[in-house]
Amino acid sequence: MFSTRIVGTITEVEKNDWDAMVGDWVFMSHGWMKTMEETNLVPMNRLYILVEESGRLVGGAVFEYCGSDRFDRLLFGRLKNRASRFGISFGPVLDAVPFRSYGNTCLVESGADPSRRKEIIGKVFSEMERLADQSGCSMGFSKVLDHEPELLEQLRDRGYSRSLVSPINYLDIEWPSFGEYRMHIGSISRNMESNIRKEVNKNVREGVVIRVLDDIRGHEDRMVELATMNRMKHNNLPFSFGRDFFSRLNENLGSDAVVYAAFKGAAMIGMALQLKRNGTAFSPIVGVDHDRSGNDATYFNLCYYRPIADAIQNKMTRIYFGFGMYELKARRGCRVLPVYVYFKSKNRLRDLVARNWMSVHSAWWGRKSPYNRLGKGGTLRGGGGQTMDSDGRTD
Repeated sequence: MFSTRIVGTITEVEKNDWDAMVGDWVFMSHGWMKTMEETNLVPMNRLYILVEESGRLVGGAVFEYCGSDRFDRLLFGRLKNRASRFGISFGPVLDAVPFRSYGNTCLVESGADPSRRKEIIGKVFSEMERLADQSGCSMGFSKVLDHEPELLEQLRDRGYSRSLVSPINYLDIEWPSFGEYRMHIGSISRNMESNIRKEVNKNVREGVVIRVLDDIRGHEDRMVELATMNRMKHNNLPFSFGRDFFSRLNENLGSDAVVYAAFKGAAMIGMALQLKRNGTAFSPIVGVDHDRSGNDATYFNLCYYRPIADAIQNKMTRIYFGFGMYELKARRGCRVLPVYVYFKSKNRLRDLVARNWMSVHSAWWGRKSPYNRLGKGGTLRGGGGQTMDSDGRTD
């Protein structure tokens, strides 16, 4: 018989037991969760639901009580402030996808067959719905991919509304060398192979050295400063973690957390964080000082070419390059995976309004870039022959 237990911190869960269920998705790992708890500057109303059988952990999930901002931003976009003025909101929501995470949503023991997976995920859902009733929240899943069929079946059967949102960029590592990768790029975008070669050579001529930062001591403040530059430029928000974020991440994830740093002379002009798990890599945080970098192509070398070259050498299978900047990443070989948001309210009127709005929202996204402009294999429709200038834009 299954039983459920709720804890308020990942430190109450045995690391090996939790990580045995995570698979390739580092953002659900014990080390990442622990780092979030230790360094996030924004208080997290987070709960961990544990499904156990005879005292053995067989399933789990992470839930956060979030206000109106997260789902309103996802589903209203630029209309968010206008909707707020009229008192229209999806929140508050009990979200089953924790902050700065994506990938597996409901964790299940390794080797479970589909029937057992469905049963365990059903226990997670029942506990989530109980918590939502208790708190008066709606229920939501803010980033869901297609690779969890038992979860998707539960969401459909339980009446959740679904909408497309921003897709995620990824690159499958399919080449024996970086030169072969460049040739592949040349086959999908005219002049791009030459462009990559020029950007790599230009970075070297400008005296930029990119290396893996084995010891981050003494660099923490600069790394946070660089991450903040990027965050402010694209989101007008400060970096949401404390000064000790990178050192705690290094302690909690060990060699699965890699920091690429770009130096011009003694000055660090850029950093890119890469997280790894089971041959899969993720690039969640980037920062480049464009005033010091100028037009030396540091961004492209730091965030794409060096990590791709290392992934080929280390026989990695896939790199996830996050959300946004789709055309730029497509010209460097990335494809996109669809991402969905699911929502269900206990209030029938709100649920009906949400269902209708999400249907419209999903249809709009289906016609909008990048779903519409990115063709098969990540090729830009109507623009595959254009080259991308080294404009230094960041994620």
